[in-house]
Amino acid sequence: MRQKIMQPQNRRVVAALLFSILWTVIQYNSGNGLEGIYLVLFVLAMVFFRPAAHLLLAIFIGMVLLFQSPNLDTLFQLKNNYLKVANNPALAVNEIVRPGSGLQVLPEQVLQMLKLIKKYDLQDYKVSTAIRRNSLVYQRIIESAWPVRLALNSHYQFRLNTEAPAGEQCKVLGRQKDVSLDYCR
Repeated sequence: MRQKIMQPQNRRVVAALLFSILWTVIQYNSGNGLEGIYLVLFVLAMVFFRPAAHLLLAIFIGMVLLFQSPNLDTLFQLKNNYLKVANNPALAVNEIVRPGSGLQVLPEQVLQMLKLIKKYDLQDYKVSTAIRRNSLVYQRIIESAWPVRLALNSHYQFRLNTEAPAGEQCKVLGRQKDVSLDYCR
């Protein structure tokens, strides 16, 4: 029995199964159970069947359709934008130098924080733990709010509306749909 497991083909199958099970557990724990199961099926298909071009194409299409991946939308947007710029090169230059260009790609929570920064003419701010944990929102607010800086000792704190205020000494200064700005003494 041990000799059969140690053959190169069998070692490959065992390694693939262990990897796919580990990845499924990771995906399931992060809330992506279906993606984990899909990955196991993909790995098993790649191990037991020869990877034919039509099989890879079917798996890719299945992934896009099942999980509503934004990849197709991104490809169509890139194509449309490329055609616009190819027909009018001045569009690209104008977009680069226009103030506020690129805001359309920011997450909604970041746009709400930017509105509050502008409304209250903030010079610095800090963010709650929940916002800090969301790496996309955290990074984008730091990038897009510049020259207004993130400062850990700031009296102004952004928090999600689902969070309680930081303390009794904090009062709500401004509120948007998802985000609030508190002033804490």
